[in-house]
Amino acid sequence: MDFAIFRIAEAENVIDRYFGRNYTECQKYNISTGVYKYSYAMNITEMQNEARKVISVLKGRKLLFPVWLDMEWNNQRSLGTEKNYKMAVQFQGKNPWYQWNCR
Repeated sequence: MDFAIFRIAEAENVIDRYFGRNYTECQKYNISTGVYKYSYAMNITEMQNEARKVISVLKGRKLLFPVWLDMEWNNQRSLGTEKNYKMAVQFQGKNPWYQWNCR
């Protein structure tokens, strides 16, 4: 296996139960890693909370790939393109992984 991309948090912003093990095993076997956050946010505040969770979980961990934001939840579609775009920008703006978490 050359790389792995795995989920960092579940619904209600709970850390994915396999995240720690997945990350540790990838590091152990020198497998390049990245993560994605499946978003359940319906407003800017919820998106900011999701971003903060990602930052706290990744603190001190190294990734070769960036963090992906997955916004495909059906409920988010009802918000419209503009609001979804603004929420995605908030997520990116709150996550400094581009500077401190990529090798």
